[in-house]
Amino acid sequence: MEKQPGKTRAVKRYRRSALYSAVLVVFRAIFHGIFRGRAQGGCHVPAEGPVILICNHTHAMDPLTLAACTPRRQVHFMAKKELFQNRLLAWLLRALHAFPVGRGRSDLAAMREAMSVLRAGNALGIFPEGHRGDGVSLGEIHSGAGLLALRSAAPVVPVFVRGSYRLFRGPSVAVGAPVEIEDLRRRGADKESVEEFSHRLRAALNRLSAQFDQKVG
Repeated sequence: MEKQPGKTRAVKRYRRSALYSAVLVVFRAIFHGIFRGRAQGGCHVPAEGPVILICNHTHAMDPLTLAACTPRRQVHFMAKKELFQNRLLAWLLRALHAFPVGRGRSDLAAMREAMSVLRAGNALGIFPEGHRGDGVSLGEIHSGAGLLALRSAAPVVPVFVRGSYRLFRGPSVAVGAPVEIEDLRRRGADKESVEEFSHRLRAALNRLSAQFDQKVG
């Protein structure tokens, strides 16, 4: 069987990072030991193959939290372009599988990078609100998440983070079952399909958020 050069280059480009693994070992200890954070539902994240993890956004540490709650995978993230202006920080972010995205506009380069991550069989983490919320209600879900989801074949796994990063009172994380969107993919990534995807994603994230309220009650 002939090799596929493009795929081979992608897999080599996105090889596992030793620094990523080391940082996550430290952060998991902090998350569980100092913050006393909790996570459930990690079994919904496939151990291999492309997957899109879509999470609400409450704090700058959310990417680390999402990564810590999916220990079987090394997650690739979009990070705001401004962070890559410092060379040292840019090197660190790329070593931790982050790549730049321009906020507030359509960034085709970032979309191509995200699709390349998925084609290489990796995990992609997305915070579709584009800004930090209160951890209870969801803000506007940007259309870019829907376009990526509908143009790929990767399962879309919703993740909800609730709570703050305080000593011994850290956040809780719920990982849900993949969102059912195969019918939307068959229709294509048109405006109506993207809007319906956003509706289903919001419903899935709201269900995860409601789990925390039920436990409190």
